[in-house]
Amino acid sequence: MSTATTNVDHRTRVAAERRQRTRDKLVEHALLVYAEHGAGSSMIQEVIASASVAQGTFYNYFRTHHELLVAVSEQLSNDLLRVIEREVASCKLVDKRLAKGLLLFLRTARDHPVLAHFASHGGLHAAGPDSLYFAYIPRHLQEGLAQGVFTERSMLVSLDMIAGAVFACLSRMAWLDSPLPDEHIKEVVVAILRSLGLTKSRADKLAQDMPAPLAFDPTSLVARASAQHELARAARKSKKKPVNLKG
Repeated sequence: MSTATTNVDHRTRVAAERRQRTRDKLVEHALLVYAEHGAGSSMIQEVIASASVAQGTFYNYFRTHHELLVAVSEQLSNDLLRVIEREVASCKLVDKRLAKGLLLFLRTARDHPVLAHFASHGGLHAAGPDSLYFAYIPRHLQEGLAQGVFTERSMLVSLDMIAGAVFACLSRMAWLDSPLPDEHIKEVVVAILRSLGLTKSRADKLAQDMPAPLAFDPTSLVARASAQHELARAARKSKKKPVNLKG
């Protein structure tokens, strides 16, 4: 390979990496803005300001607010679901696998408030059309139906019941000033499992133990946005501290 070709390849690779970093930056700052202020189209200027990019740069990556919202939703949910799927893969029983996955998802949203706040503001957009939610969950449901573990019903109805309960729980997390107790999360999972046809005793047993917290790659969107969100919260709290005037 000639030196000229090598130089061109290097420049192309560097340009692609730079472009990806800019896109990741926009997605991360959009997540933070949406979690704090809501996911309305008027937030584009807030995202541009937060990411410290030019308006033209933003529109090089996302033509509309909807495109950005879907990108944030899919990257966030996919980062999270990939980790959860690895954690539950060792569960041979499908109902145990689903229960553990739901517990992990809700626990992670509780432990990383930026997730719950984004879901609360973004609504069902938080599971975009290409989200792994629509790949993983149906697969587990179909396996459970084939084994006679879950009640026979429309796949869309089952997905709606799960998503509705999960998003309602995430919204409650976002409203509260203190972390949602383990017992509340467990009861939500029990209710979901029972809606799928499990007996109360079986559902209670599966949701009895809260799994250990997930560990995320520091470069993942979940980890990066959570760190920035916590810094912002700490900064806001410090500003609210009363001033002690002496004299």
